[in-house]
Amino acid sequence: MATPDYWADQILQPVRFEEAVRGMLASGPTICLELGPHSMLSALGRSQDDPARGTRWIPSLRRRRDDLTTLLDALRELELAVGR
Repeated sequence: MATPDYWADQILQPVRFEEAVRGMLASGPTICLELGPHSMLSALGRSQDDPARGTRWIPSLRRRRDDLTTLLDALRELELAVGR
């Protein structure tokens, strides 16, 4: 990860998000927790999912919302989803 070639590849190669999400969904998760500054990847992942599967897509942060409140909401939703 510390080589210039690694970082050049990160910049120049296409992001294969759809392929990654489809691969992840093939493994059968019931909960997907997004750890990032905005809920965009959760929305994109949800768009690749079959609603009949009932996968819970939980973003940890959202734009223009208080970070701590949003994170606590995500943790509460995660706790409810796993049934503890």
